[in-house]
Amino acid sequence: MDYTSILRCFRKSCHISAIALAVNAALASSQVHAAVTTTVIAASGQDITLTTGEQHTTDDRLVLSASNTGTIRGEDVLLSTTYRNSGRSVIAAYAGGQVILKGATINHLNAMTGFDPDRTQAIQAYGLGSLVDISDSRIESFNYIAQLSDGAMARFHNTEMIAHMHGLTAKDIGTSILVTDSDITFLGQSTGFNARNGAQITARNTYIHGDVSYGSAVSWDSNYAVPNQTLASKGIYDHVTIETQRNNNVGYGIWQIGRSQVLMNDSHIITHGSNTSGIFADKSQEVSEIRNTKIETLGSTTTAVSMRNGSQILLADNSEITTSGNNSYALYAYHNNSDNVAPTTITASDTTITLNGTDSYGASVESAGSQIYLDNVLLTTQGNKSTGLLAKTAGSILHANRLDARIQGDNSLGMRVQNGADAQLNNSVLNVSGNNSHGIVFNTANTNDSNSMQITGSHIETNEGYAILNESGILDLNLNGSTIVGRSGGENGVAINVKDLSSTVRSGAVAITADDSHIVGDIISQSNNAGAAFDVTLNNASSFTGRTPDVDSMTINDTSQWNMTDSSTVSMLANNGSVVFMSPGNSGAFKTLTVNGDYHGGGNVVINTTLEDDASQTDKLVIEGSTSGTTGLFVNNHNGSGAQTTEGIEVITVAGESDGIFALRNRVVAGAYEYHVAKTGKNWYLTSSVYEEPADPVTPTEPTPPLIPSEPAAPATPGTPTEPAAPDYPAQPVEDNGDKEDEGVRVIRPEAGAYVANLVQANTLFLTRLHDRLGETQYTDFLTGEENVTSLWLRQDGGHNRSNTRSGQLKTQSNRYVVQIGGDIAQWSQSGLDRFHLGAMAGYGYVQGHTDAKYSAYRAKNRVDGYSLGLYGTWYANQQDKSGLYVDSWVQHAWFNNSVQGEGLSAEKYHSQGWLASVEAGYSFNLSQNDRVSYWLQPKAQAVWMGIHADKHIETNGTSVTGNGDNVLTRLGLRAYRQQTDAGTGRTLQPFIEVNWLHNTKHFGVTMNDVSDYQAGARHIGEAKVGIEGNISPGLSVWGSVTQQIGDKGYRDSQASFGFKYSF
Repeated sequence: MDYTSILRCFRKSCHISAIALAVNAALASSQVHAAVTTTVIAASGQDITLTTGEQHTTDDRLVLSASNTGTIRGEDVLLSTTYRNSGRSVIAAYAGGQVILKGATINHLNAMTGFDPDRTQAIQAYGLGSLVDISDSRIESFNYIAQLSDGAMARFHNTEMIAHMHGLTAKDIGTSILVTDSDITFLGQSTGFNARNGAQITARNTYIHGDVSYGSAVSWDSNYAVPNQTLASKGIYDHVTIETQRNNNVGYGIWQIGRSQVLMNDSHIITHGSNTSGIFADKSQEVSEIRNTKIETLGSTTTAVSMRNGSQILLADNSEITTSGNNSYALYAYHNNSDNVAPTTITASDTTITLNGTDSYGASVESAGSQIYLDNVLLTTQGNKSTGLLAKTAGSILHANRLDARIQGDNSLGMRVQNGADAQLNNSVLNVSGNNSHGIVFNTANTNDSNSMQITGSHIETNEGYAILNESGILDLNLNGSTIVGRSGGENGVAINVKDLSSTVRSGAVAITADDSHIVGDIISQSNNAGAAFDVTLNNASSFTGRTPDVDSMTINDTSQWNMTDSSTVSMLANNGSVVFMSPGNSGAFKTLTVNGDYHGGGNVVINTTLEDDASQTDKLVIEGSTSGTTGLFVNNHNGSGAQTTEGIEVITVAGESDGIFALRNRVVAGAYEYHVAKTGKNWYLTSSVYEEPADPVTPTEPTPPLIPSEPAAPATPGTPTEPAAPDYPAQPVEDNGDKEDEGVRVIRPEAGAYVANLVQANTLFLTRLHDRLGETQYTDFLTGEENVTSLWLRQDGGHNRSNTRSGQLKTQSNRYVVQIGGDIAQWSQSGLDRFHLGAMAGYGYVQGHTDAKYSAYRAKNRVDGYSLGLYGTWYANQQDKSGLYVDSWVQHAWFNNSVQGEGLSAEKYHSQGWLASVEAGYSFNLSQNDRVSYWLQPKAQAVWMGIHADKHIETNGTSVTGNGDNVLTRLGLRAYRQQTDAGTGRTLQPFIEVNWLHNTKHFGVTMNDVSDYQAGARHIGEAKVGIEGNISPGLSVWGSVTQQIGDKGYRDSQASFGFKYSF
């Protein structure tokens, strides 16, 4: 009989009546034979084959008995017996006997109210070599399906088994059961598989389910004599489903007692009801291996994996654990040290754990000697009041590597460490998102007990709770390459909190050491244990972003940083790294750091200040003790426009010995002002003023003693001498008492000079005069078509300028280069003697310079480059020899790229453009002349309008920069030259000397916010110029000159020019 369709139907959860119909149909189709009521016995090597379709029914006796190498075979047979006395079975194989059946139906019926459960089974086999092999069959028993012992073996394939009590039991070393492709249903309190005392049960592709207390029991009886301590009872399961469906009592998917081992792969364990366990082991000693297996507990007060007293288990290869009820554990380890066995150990790798109920635990080590190791585990808790990891006592170990824990319920914990347990997090993520839920909580039973923990390469983050909470005891917490983020109380909440568990059990000393780690959130203490120290150390590029009102000692090493988000207080600060006062933001809330004790510097402090006058708002460092070391001070401007200070803005207050130095490390600028740090008394101030030392007082000279009149000669009576006049004493010098209420000199930053220099150069770079483009070449006039004299010219200038600003603080130097090219495009005459020239020109110029400041150690660089296009027109009264009157004019449009780079500041880039226009007139006088030499004198005047303007520019720091110009330059000068012509070559040379007086109607200057400064000494400028012009050939003319300008206030300008004209 083929039962394949029956088993297939059962595995698809068909109703039991459907199975019965299938069995009856199969039996009806078989040949009907008379029932056999006697026991079939095969002994002493007999080999008996049962008749196909035969029915064997007995009353209180064996149906089949094989012994002493006897063998019974059969197909499609019905075997049944009615139990009336102890020890009755349907099939018995012993002393080497074998029973091999296919397509059989085996019924083991009970006719008594009382029986011996240990000696009642459908199939019994014992003795080495004994074998029961059943396939494609159905077995139903009111007690055991089968019991094997003493080295016997049973094989069940594609068989349906229904047990009203127990399933398959194998006991004793060498005894084994193999079950494949089968289905086992339990209808009473029972055990599915039971391997005892060294036996082994192997199952593949099998489903065990029903009202079963133990899906698989693997054990070793405590009173059983063990000949070989290395052997263990063993269960090997591959693609097996074990489902215990007891609703109100204890149920176990796998139950291990004594030396035992379970090897499970690609399987599924499901438990229903409360007080159940997926896998339970006590003193199993051997390492069980659970791979790619799902374990589900669906009731409350359950444990997915419970290891006790030396039991060991490995979960790996994408195994999954899910607990759905309340008060449940996924992994639980307990150890009773009195048993003197190896530690209880759970190792889970590449495993997923999900807790759906409330008051549940992901992994818990309950006692000394219990250990849990997690690697690449995804742990999710969804219920409230749950805990991801629990390390409960000293001697217990809970190490997590590559853990991804997602704690989602309210009032929950990512991890709890108690009473000195050994806990570690390595390369893990602990994300706690529930309300009032914390990352890691530490506590002890007594104030003087301690906890310590190493967190390496991990990230701990809470949404509404503390990342770290110490409830009691001493804590030594080491963070290595890790980040903890706490948001108790909001986005910028508490990362680390120290509390008291009760009025008698308080927190002790707490030490937080961060190495290459980051703490985001406040560090606070709410403990009433005033004698307990609270120390924080930041090492090796660590950072703390938050506030602390309670830390006793804060130590920051040279690569670490405290980003202070709100006012804080520490008892002692050793700052070899950086303390950064975070920006006030839109709220404008400045902060104060108070050090109640001593401050030792060696690093940096970064503060924010509204840079204006003495009353400016600012962050402050207040030191109640003494200072030592050197601290770099960085100051950020917060919406300050700059102003002159008197005493200064107090930024550091020292109550004790003020031996420490605070040295400004960055540019501090606002508007046109440069700020520096100065010490007055014990305190340190930001000031935009300097106070120059007064001249030494004049020491008064001693007065000349009065002349004593001599005694008059007798006999004349002398008159009464007059009182000598009191000598003149010089006035006493006025002593400088150092009172800084007297206004000092405001400090202007060098960028003001750089902006001024750019504006000046943009307006003067392309200025030209008539003699910059002298010369003639032959060309065809595009207006008349006549051949006329024209020129194509090019000039190059290089110059150096030095100037100061009106403030007397800024000195600027710049170098420039200009190239211009142009030529006549039209000529005409009205009288035949005069001549009009119309031409076009273009130019490129480049300027680079720097400005130094008298009261600042910094320098600003300026740069300009730009282009110009223009037209010029010239009228000569006498074209032939250029004598008499001339008038020259031109107009140009120019545009520029400008930059100012202050030392230590961002580069400022902006544009400028505008128009330039000039009118020049002169008169040439011929003083004397012969055949080859003539002497000339040429007075001249020029007026130039300069209209180059820079865009209004807002610097990165917020300073508004506006240029001031629209100047008119006038020039009055006299040129004297000698013209000599070579008779042989016709070459003409014309050396000359020229002097000019230049006048500027306005100063070029800049306004930065509300402070202006401008170029000084350029209102009146004297100029001397020498050079030579000449025609080297009929088609080529050249010229060159050197010019020196001198103004007031240190104004100097030097220029060398070279040009040529070419005929074509």
